[in-house]
Amino acid sequence: MLRALRPRRSAGAAVVCLLLACASREGGGAASASAAKEPPPPAEIPGKPIRRLPVRELPTPSGLSADGGLLAVREYQKVRGKFRYVVTVWDLKTGKEVRRVELEGEWSALGGDVALSPDGKWLAVAGGIVDQETGRGAGRIEVYEVATGEMKAGLGPAAGNVNTEYWTLAFVHGADAVVANCQTGDAVVWNWKPGSPPSPPNLRANPGLGSAGAVVPNGRGDRLVTHNSALTAVWDVKTGKVLKEVKELGNGRSATAVAWAPDDKTVVFVGSFGVFGNSGVVVLDVASGKAELVGVRHTLTSVAVLENKSAFGTSDGKVILWDGGDKEVEVKVHDGPVVVARLPGGRLRVYGVADQKELLVWEIDPKALPKK
Repeated sequence: MLRALRPRRSAGAAVVCLLLACASREGGGAASASAAKEPPPPAEIPGKPIRRLPVRELPTPSGLSADGGLLAVREYQKVRGKFRYVVTVWDLKTGKEVRRVELEGEWSALGGDVALSPDGKWLAVAGGIVDQETGRGAGRIEVYEVATGEMKAGLGPAAGNVNTEYWTLAFVHGADAVVANCQTGDAVVWNWKPGSPPSPPNLRANPGLGSAGAVVPNGRGDRLVTHNSALTAVWDVKTGKVLKEVKELGNGRSATAVAWAPDDKTVVFVGSFGVFGNSGVVVLDVASGKAELVGVRHTLTSVAVLENKSAFGTSDGKVILWDGGDKEVEVKVHDGPVVVARLPGGRLRVYGVADQKELLVWEIDPKALPKK
């Protein structure tokens, strides 16, 4: 479980220090600044990429199956002389394409998350689509069967929001429902399978404010965190009721990445948080609803929470492993941005794009990295 690093105080003012981003010393009853310690040079990642795929986009966490074997990526490609969005499902064990879905119509570039069900059998695509005849846009979610490529269900705009687009999404309840947030800030739980019980009302995750933010379910799929610039909350997926409202993360900019701990007791946010006045890492204790800025770092792109540490990807190609205290390991992976994802057994998946044409995939055993 991730342990929050308590802020150290100097002359009554809290000074947060994490990942060697800053340092503070007490002195004579008055605050005294000291230069940040120079971090040691990062270690090189052990081993070469396990897979190289002809993909130009970094994947999102929801595009990975639970066992890490399948990966879904959405790209804008030229198909038969016309540009359109294409979603490809890859088998990372063999490096082969197992399904390719060409999205019909003019799908918007503003939305566009994709998600695989935990068992890898179902693919969901979210975004907005423009009617070719009328030119009007509307939100759209489609669910496909990976084995056949057949579309099994589709959902139009959220109730009362004719032109809204769906942004991030994920499967919950195994594969029985899809949760997505939309341009207005609502989160929608959609029981898409025939014969399913009625879907609960929209989660008013951000009423009246057009900012989508993030929507991330826990490992069991029965709890959900929504986060945007107005409100962060923990929800019961089945009832649509708010369990905790996190006021400390309101009135600030949205996180760029959100991840639950394996035990579902904490949630880690990476981003720029105006209420704290810094960019960095925020840890939310789900039971109490208390959020705390535990560190300052301006280059983080993604987060994966492991059993006893957190892993962060950075915009300059590094992976940082942090134990929740004062220990960290920094590993150089790539020359460009990388994103991280948790795999079963405590392993770590890392992605980076080379020369804007090739997706590199690494797997790391955190226990095999050098200790610092």
